[in-house]
Amino acid sequence: APTTPARPEALAVLGRTVQRGEAIQAEDVVWIDTPSTAPRDALADPEALIGKTAKRVLLANTPLRAMDVMDTPSVRRNEPVTLIYEADGLKLSLRGKALGDAAIGANVKVLNPKSNKVLEAIVDGPGTARVMLSQLSARVPNQNGVN
Repeated sequence: APTTPARPEALAVLGRTVQRGEAIQAEDVVWIDTPSTAPRDALADPEALIGKTAKRVLLANTPLRAMDVMDTPSVRRNEPVTLIYEADGLKLSLRGKALGDAAIGANVKVLNPKSNKVLEAIVDGPGTARVMLSQLSARVPNQNGVN
């Protein structure tokens, strides 16, 4: 018969209630004996919590799952973002406004206040995002209609 993986004996949980959008610090994490009611995919490893951000209000001493936390955003909605364009040895940057929260490596929509255009960019650090070049070179058919 297939064996189900044994539940961990202890789980990493929060020692205090953490509000939605709040970052989880190392000192927030405590250990509890795994309750029989804990979900099978409850997080046992404190590294899965520390430095993450709560997606909703997380209660103290309650087993948590990966879906309860997210990577802490490096870009936050309505905050300024430095957009970086790089092409053919040229590097440009401009200030835009983030239209959502996003962690490093995630896509974010950024408003260019000068042109009022929304650009899709990839977050590459706190407050900075790289614009994808495909958006800059608008596809213009050449004279014989071949792209």
